[in-house]
Amino acid sequence: MHLVRHSTARGVVLRQHACSPPCLQQQLGLLEGNYNGSGCRGRRMPPHAAAASPDIVQQLGSTTTATASPAQQQPVQEQKHQQQQQRQESGSFNWHRAWYPVAIVSQLHEARPTATQLLGMDMVIWRDGNGSWVVFEDRCPHRLAPLSEGRLEPATGHLMCSYHGWQFDSQGKCTSIPQIGEPAAHAAACSSKRTCAIAYPCQVAQGLLWVWPDAGSPELAAASPPALSSQYGAEGWTLLGGEWFARDLEYGFDTMMENLFDPSHIPFAHHGIMGSASRDKAQPLHITTTVDVTPTGGCRWCC
Repeated sequence: MHLVRHSTARGVVLRQHACSPPCLQQQLGLLEGNYNGSGCRGRRMPPHAAAASPDIVQQLGSTTTATASPAQQQPVQEQKHQQQQQRQESGSFNWHRAWYPVAIVSQLHEARPTATQLLGMDMVIWRDGNGSWVVFEDRCPHRLAPLSEGRLEPATGHLMCSYHGWQFDSQGKCTSIPQIGEPAAHAAACSSKRTCAIAYPCQVAQGLLWVWPDAGSPELAAASPPALSSQYGAEGWTLLGGEWFARDLEYGFDTMMENLFDPSHIPFAHHGIMGSASRDKAQPLHITTTVDVTPTGGCRWCC
């Protein structure tokens, strides 16, 4: 079994490749992420960053002052939660309420944040002072700067934004705003929801970091275990040498799914490079489905 990354229009896909995938959605192609195992990736602040801030915006070169609407003043996290709730109630599958493996834990940096992407959402992975992995939305609530370009503060074990030095604990609560010196004002600002970073439920399982990309449903995440592979750690079975690895492949998840359901390509595409694959061993295959495809349970087949 191994992880495969491949590029899409929105990023890179991290994929688990197994002969008997335990879950079609999460293991065979519905996982989109831009995982950078070597550390942070540079990213400019979006041009609309200042205008997107809920604060009052002073237009340069003009005396006009624009005040954010009530909808803009509403915390971003609550807006996203309401939108996802509406999609869920409409009867469609909620892609944000599922577990996705986004990184190989052994390849993450413990001393600095790592940028990643899932379902088109920018995220940052970091390790807090207690040794636990944390996943935030990759933007500071202050001026929307990427938190992945920040640093881990050794004295507090919190994530510090590189723009104005705001710090956040593992729950997303702001713990330090250097620009506010008066203790009461500082405490009031840090207790505001508008100064909180958006934290996503996450957990480590089978050597992978799993993320639940809906910050508004932590209880549901806790009650919904990830789709782990029953083959992992089985006697006599290894991960192509004992460790996870990732690859970049420049095509979409649908093409990847077709590839995984097409074992007839193995003697040719993997000749001499994967296990005992050899062109000389190519032969007609008779495939039998042992578990039918379902919306949530995936499928299983053998040949």
